[in-house]
Amino acid sequence: MRKPVIVRAETEVDLAEAYQWYEQQVRGLGGEFFWCVDAVMAAIERYPQIYPVDKGGETIRDCQISMRCPSGSKT
Repeated sequence: MRKPVIVRAETEVDLAEAYQWYEQQVRGLGGEFFWCVDAVMAAIERYPQIYPVDKGGETIRDCQISMRCPSGSKT
């Protein structure tokens, strides 16, 4: 049985700020960022064992979100 991915409040703030930053760089890029976030969360939900676990007393899955660099944007 799959367990749902729970996103902490501080992570939600970080994601919202990242969305705004990407949108300021290239219109529509924030949406692409959230598409990548959704894909990573779905992968964590399906295959949690492939993501490292933080040993701080809680079960925390740690992963990075990667995006392609769209042509014409400055990074």
